[in-house]
Amino acid sequence: MNEENIYPYNKANVLIIEEHETIDLKDKDIYYNNQILFNVSKAIKFRQYIKIIFESKDTQLFRYNEISLKPNSIENLNRDVIGYFKEISKYVKDGNNEKQIENYVGQEGFLDREYNRLNYIDNNSVLNYYINKIAPIKPEIEHYNIIYPFRFNLSQKQAMENVYKSNISVIQGPPGTGKTQTILNIIANLAIMQNKTVAVVSNNNEAVKNVKDKLAKYGYDFIVADLGRQEKRKQFFEDICQPNVENFKIQDEEILLENLNILNNQLNELLEENNKKAILEKEINDYKLEQKYFEEYYKNQNMDKIGEMSFYKKTNDRILEFLLDSQLLYEGKIKFEWLHKIKLVLKYGVKSLKQLDKHLIDIILQLQKEYYGKKIESLNKEFINVEQKLKVHNFEKLQKEHQEISEKIFKSRLYKRYNGKTNKFSYENYQEDMEKFVQAFPIILSTTYSLRKSVKNGFMFDYLIMDESSQVDLLAGSLALSCAKNAIIVGDEKQLPQIVDDSIKEKISNCDVDICHDYFQNSMLKAITRTYGDTIPEQTLKEHYRCHPKIIEFCNKRFYNNELIAFSTEEHLKVKKPLVLYYTAKGNHMTKIKKGTKTQTYNYREQEVITEEILKQRVLSDDRVNLYSDDEIGIATPYRKQADNIQDAVGKDIKSDTVHKFQGREKKLMIFSTVLDSSASGKKRNRFC
Repeated sequence: MNEENIYPYNKANVLIIEEHETIDLKDKDIYYNNQILFNVSKAIKFRQYIKIIFESKDTQLFRYNEISLKPNSIENLNRDVIGYFKEISKYVKDGNNEKQIENYVGQEGFLDREYNRLNYIDNNSVLNYYINKIAPIKPEIEHYNIIYPFRFNLSQKQAMENVYKSNISVIQGPPGTGKTQTILNIIANLAIMQNKTVAVVSNNNEAVKNVKDKLAKYGYDFIVADLGRQEKRKQFFEDICQPNVENFKIQDEEILLENLNILNNQLNELLEENNKKAILEKEINDYKLEQKYFEEYYKNQNMDKIGEMSFYKKTNDRILEFLLDSQLLYEGKIKFEWLHKIKLVLKYGVKSLKQLDKHLIDIILQLQKEYYGKKIESLNKEFINVEQKLKVHNFEKLQKEHQEISEKIFKSRLYKRYNGKTNKFSYENYQEDMEKFVQAFPIILSTTYSLRKSVKNGFMFDYLIMDESSQVDLLAGSLALSCAKNAIIVGDEKQLPQIVDDSIKEKISNCDVDICHDYFQNSMLKAITRTYGDTIPEQTLKEHYRCHPKIIEFCNKRFYNNELIAFSTEEHLKVKKPLVLYYTAKGNHMTKIKKGTKTQTYNYREQEVITEEILKQRVLSDDRVNLYSDDEIGIATPYRKQADNIQDAVGKDIKSDTVHKFQGREKKLMIFSTVLDSSASGKKRNRFC
C-alpha cells in the first residue's frame, strides 16, 4: 500500500495481497467476535483479511471470518426521539455540575457531548426497549431461594420477586418504607448469589451514597465501586477497598436453604398478620380520637332521657346500619317518611313511632355514643387475637432467624469469591479489563449522567437500579438505560418531580414526540409507567417505619389514599408532640429580589426564628429535642436562596437544603421553612394546601 516503507521480513513469511475493497460502513457497526469496535474510520478487505483503521490512525488486522457487520443500533431506534433528545441536550442545564450552569448553542455541555457520542445502542439494552416500546421479556435469571440478609417485609418481598418476572420492573417507594433496604436485598441476590453486574444510579449523589453507607455499616463495602464523575473515580482508586472476609465462613448452603424454605412458608402468613396488627392499632387510635371529641360534644347536648331501647342485636354493625338509615330520614331525603319510620321500628326494634318522632336526634346521638364503645371493643378483641397469634408462632424470632440464615449464606458466598484476593486496579487501567474489574466490584455506584463514563465503551450491565427516579429527567435516565440489559426503576410518583426548563421548548424545532418520550412531561419513572402500564410488575412499598405515625399519617391521607401501614416503635412512643407548627410574628416577611433573569425568594424573619429561637433555645415539641445533636437536624425549604441563607447562619454541622436536594435523606429532626406569607404573592404560590 505504501511503497516508501521497507518491511524487513523473510520473503517466505510475507503474503502480498494487492486486490482490496473498501467496506461501506454507513449505518453499520463492526463487531469482532460479537464485541463492537469503536471509533472505526475505515475498513479495507484483503481476501480473507480485513484491516481496521481507527480514528486515532492506529490500525489492526483481523481474519475476515472473525468480523461481522450489523446495522447501527441508533438507526434501529426511533430516530425522531433520539434526534429530539440530542437537540434538547444542547440547551438543558448541565446536570453533572451542581451549580447548574446553563448551556447555550455552540457552548457544548456535558449532556450535549454525551449525546453526540451516543453512536451505538445495544439491541438488548433497556433504552432500546423503552424508545421503541418493545414488549418486556422475562430476564435470563434462575428463580431460586431468595435470601434476605437485610431483613424484609411483605411488600419488599413482592418487589424482590418481581425482579425475576420481567426485564423492567417498578418499585414505588413512599418515604420511610425501606427503599434502600429493598435495594440492598436485590443487589445481594443479583450481584453475589447470581453473579450479575449491577449499577445503582440516581441524579442525587445522596441516594447512591445511602447504599454505600449501609453496605459499609455491615462490612460489605468491598463489593462496591463508587465511581461516576472523574474526580470521584480518581478518589476511589487512590484508596481502593480490599476484600475483608476473614471472619466469614463457608457454610453448608444446602441445609441452610432447606431451613430457609421452611421459614418462608411460616413467615408468609405471619407477615400479613403483622401488617394487620399495625392497621388495627391505627384504627383503634383513630376511633378513640373520634370518640374523645364526640364525648365532649355529647356532654354539651341538652337531651331528653329516652330510657333503655329495645334495639335488636345492638352490635356495632347493626348500630351503623341504623345510623345510615336514620340519616336519610333526618336529612329529609325520604319521599314517604311514614313508611320509612315504620321500617326503622320493625327492622331495628325501636319501641314506637311516637318515640321515633319525639327523640330521633337523641336516639341517633345515644346510639352513636354506643357505637364508638362497641367498635373499639370489637377492634381490641381482633387486635389481641392477632397479637396472640404472632406471639404463639414466634414471629419476631422467626424473622430474626430468617435474616441470620440469609446472612450466613451471603457471607459464605462472599468468602468463596473473595478469600485470598487483592485488588490491584488503577484509575488508568481498570477499563482495559472491565470483566475482571466487575468480578471484583460487581456493584457500581454512579450518577445517571456519569455511568457511561465509568465503564468502557460498549460495556453492558446485567442490571440497572435507578433510585429516586421521579427526579430523573429523560436525558440523564436514558444515558443510564443505554448500558443495561435489565432495569429496576425505584421512585415515588407522589414525591417531587424532576426540574425542567420549559423555555427550552421555544428553542427546539421538533416537539412532536409520543407522550411517553416527552422530556417536559415525564420523569424517568413516569415515562416507564406510561410506556408499559400493567404489562410490567409494579410494587408499592407500604410498611412505613421511619416517621412517627402521626407525621406519616398526614402524608398517608393527603397523598397515598391511606394505603401506607405505619408501624410504631418505642422511640416514637416517647415523643409527646411529633408534629409542631411554629408561627413567626404577624406580618408579611417574604422577600423577592431579581438577580439577572432569576428571582430569588427568601424570608429573613423565618430564618431568624429558626436560628435564634428554635435551634438556640431548643423550643420545639418537648424536652427530648435537647437530645438531638446538630448533625441529626435538617432544615428544608422550597427556595434555594432561603436554604443558602440558613446554611450560612447555622454552620456546617446542621444541614440546610432545598426540598429537592433533601429527598431521600434522613434526619431525626426536620425543620421546614415555608418562606411563604399571607401576601397575594405568597398565597398564589401556596398550592400545597
